[in-house]
Amino acid sequence: PAVFSDPKNVLKNFKDPKYLTKRNELIENCSKIIEHACNKNIELSKQFPNRNAPFIIVVIDAESFELQQNVYLLQRILSEKFNKNENKFISVVGTIQMYLKQSYDMILKELKLAGEGNYKIGLKLVRGAYLHTETNRSEVIHDTKTDTDDNYNKGIAFVANDIISKGDKAVCSHLVVASHND
Repeated sequence: PAVFSDPKNVLKNFKDPKYLTKRNELIENCSKIIEHACNKNIELSKQFPNRNAPFIIVVIDAESFELQQNVYLLQRILSEKFNKNENKFISVVGTIQMYLKQSYDMILKELKLAGEGNYKIGLKLVRGAYLHTETNRSEVIHDTKTDTDDNYNKGIAFVANDIISKGDKAVCSHLVVASHND
């Protein structure tokens, strides 16, 4: 079940002032879940001080291009709130569907915004879980599976190398690799 009634409509109209109350309710409901995960990460890190990865993460996901930009915005709001640089672990992970033509640029944008905003991000990079549902396929998804695979591999390599080379200073501190639609 969703954490909110009619999340698709709220996400579709996320920036519309008429939906401000519903948008805030969605953010608040998500925040309650993430706050629980964040508190558990803090509690468990005291028991296991040598651990370098979060114990619990909350993944924000979307299933269509028409919602994706507003889902990125929701991910940013929640990451900025819960993935502060001073926290040992992140608790929010945002999803990027790598079959989308603009996905690699979105990785770069999210890293830039997080760096400027003084918070960390977690990324779940998905090869193509929902590409069959896209209505404007020729406009939004890569032209071939090879193009998607290349973009997916490029995104993983970039984020992984950034994490490895920068260590604790990396803006992205957690990577989930989802290889759907092999």
